[in-house]
Amino acid sequence: MINILYVYALFFAFFCSTVSSAPTSRATPSDIEALITELTSESNAASSMLGAFPSTGGSLLQALAIHTALSNLNQGFQSGTTDVLSLPMPISDADATAIINQVNSQLTPALGSLFAGIMKFPNDSTLGGVPALVKQDGATLSASVQGFYNVLGIATPVMPGS
Repeated sequence: MINILYVYALFFAFFCSTVSSAPTSRATPSDIEALITELTSESNAASSMLGAFPSTGGSLLQALAIHTALSNLNQGFQSGTTDVLSLPMPISDADATAIINQVNSQLTPALGSLFAGIMKFPNDSTLGGVPALVKQDGATLSASVQGFYNVLGIATPVMPGS
């Protein structure tokens, strides 16, 4: 028979560890704007790597750098989604408009270029499964980007261009 005090002690320990690991800081709209600038820069860098990759004979080192860049960018979007969700709501219309305008003018074009580069990544058989890995990185990144855009839509319910 399980001692009831033991069960309570386990529950208390679990509760304390869960509460202590909860994020205590909240993002601000300026944090989100800085994040968008960073994600845009990382997207442009990864896009440049993809563009510089030769259609035949690319090196494994180049492919690994692309994989790493896409993986890091994916983590950035996942972290950004959490940051947007931590914004104190509601944010002002001015902040929402600034964020939306920055996304539309900077991030969206950078991502368009990046995903075009992923789609054009060569299927060079000399690299084994690397092309499939890059395509999978792109699919994973696409899901993270969609999640980020979804929470931005919730956090910034201002119509673009308003």
